[in-house]
Amino acid sequence: MGRFLFGFVIGVVIGAVVVIFSAPRSGSETIEGIRGMLDDAVAVGKRASADREQELWSQFRTRLAKND
Repeated sequence: MGRFLFGFVIGVVIGAVVVIFSAPRSGSETIEGIRGMLDDAVAVGKRASADREQELWSQFRTRLAKND
């Protein structure tokens, strides 16, 4: 399953790159679009990271309370 998922992700990335660079836009528009997508991806990643951190701290506090 892991090899399939890895291959799928690689295929998606290659497909996205081909679509991005074959689109009928100027270079600056393409770069701006890529930059926007990357900024959005970073924001989503940071939000997910913060949510997961809060979840882990909550689990940690719950375990500490059970041990007291």
